[in-house]
Amino acid sequence: MSDLVVSNVRPWAQAATDELVDVLVLRGRIAAVGPGAAREAPSPPGQLETVDGAGGVLLPAFVDAHAHLDSTLLGLPFRTHTAAPGLAGLIANDRENWRDAGAKDATLRANEVWKRALAAYQPPPLDPAVSEALDAFMARRRRELGE
Repeated sequence: MSDLVVSNVRPWAQAATDELVDVLVLRGRIAAVGPGAAREAPSPPGQLETVDGAGGVLLPAFVDAHAHLDSTLLGLPFRTHTAAPGLAGLIANDRENWRDAGAKDATLRANEVWKRALAAYQPPPLDPAVSEALDAFMARRRRELGE
């Protein structure tokens, strides 16, 4: 696995004002977190892959888990968590800050998010032999299904 720096991110952010930092990944593991973390890399700076996080929240890959990213609510501006404890507090917070404020409902926001994601999609590089095999498979399935 290649070494990588993800710059300008807020890992596990609690607020939009959390400090932007860099995250250094070496051999697939987080090696350093903080301003200028790339300086701790053994590779020369020009040879280290860098991804600009553009001020976003950096989270790990969730496997069999979930996170309540209530501060973003499908594309809305970042808002810190302000709900009181418990389910009643969460519901009241949601109504006060989103539903009763005239915000779009979750269905409309989700529809906008998938359309933006689809518009920005760029296919990954694909080995020509794999692409040909996939095309052949799809052509065969279309014939089988009568399309």
